[in-house]
Amino acid sequence: MPTVSVLMPAFNHARYVGAAIDSVLGQSLGDLELIVIDDASADQTPQVIAEHTGDRRLRFSVHDANRGATETLNEALRLATGDYVSILNSDDVYADDRLAQLVHLARASSADLVMSDIALIDSAGDIIDDPAHWWVSWFNGLKEQLRRTGSPLKAFLTGNLAITSSNFFLSRRAVDALGGFSAYRYVHDYDYVLRFLEHFGGERFTFAAGARWLYYRLHHTNTIRTDPVGANRETLELLLRSMQTFARNLDDDTLVILSNHATRLLGYLADAHEQLRAAALAQQGSRYEQDLARERQASEISELRSRQLEARMITQEARIAELDHALHEVWGSSSFRLGHALLSPLRWVGGRLAP
Repeated sequence: MPTVSVLMPAFNHARYVGAAIDSVLGQSLGDLELIVIDDASADQTPQVIAEHTGDRRLRFSVHDANRGATETLNEALRLATGDYVSILNSDDVYADDRLAQLVHLARASSADLVMSDIALIDSAGDIIDDPAHWWVSWFNGLKEQLRRTGSPLKAFLTGNLAITSSNFFLSRRAVDALGGFSAYRYVHDYDYVLRFLEHFGGERFTFAAGARWLYYRLHHTNTIRTDPVGANRETLELLLRSMQTFARNLDDDTLVILSNHATRLLGYLADAHEQLRAAALAQQGSRYEQDLARERQASEISELRSRQLEARMITQEARIAELDHALHEVWGSSSFRLGHALLSPLRWVGGRLAP
């Protein structure tokens, strides 16, 4: 059995998955297996992965239809045979010695869940270090909460200190005890950590502060950024469940932390609801204006057509009047009367000769 099984669910990350795989296969710890499952990507992700299958440590399969990140991750988890299980999403990157460092740290501290500090990178792979950046500021606040309180539970009830499932490094004992990930779309990693803390307590958790052994990529297609309202709704649901789970064992300070987090989420969702409502009303108003404009345009067109028809009728009436006038002038002329008188006897004779 390998020392570490690395699980990589992949979906529509042709641009990034090659770097993710290289960062695993290039680890200073070589005793590993990499299990990659493509979840029916619509881009070239499977082809990029296939280019790396020359390394026998890579096990690769492809879904015929999309099953979602959680089911794909659980499938990979069932295939893992290592003493430890690590996860890397297909758009993130490991530091070269991440696995060796985490194995050492897990063994030295007897921890069943180990996480490291994180370097934020953009879509091009450049590190974002600006302390004023919203993500950097938020993550620093969570790390400070852990440092100040010394309580993993308090830190995680403040926010998801893990940031991503790419930061998971689990012992086989933890995997066997907790099983697979719950069927959340956005917060399955957050849920897993809270379940871990409920089962093992904070003493079996270790966080390597200052050791940025993971590069987390922030880009416009991050799952959680595609639907922030849905992600915050799931987080609130998870926290309300945690209130019931941990309530009897929480001190007053921890209850306040949990309550404050839930209150912030409620405020965000209330604001989002008002924004959506205002946008819907504005859209309705816009549609009303568009419908009104179409009606006006139709009315104007109808009126124009009526005028055109009326003009045609007037023109035709004028032409008929002109024709009548011309005919009356012909009939009243002396030449017409003379011709009519000359032709009348011939018409009488022609009529008598007709059979």
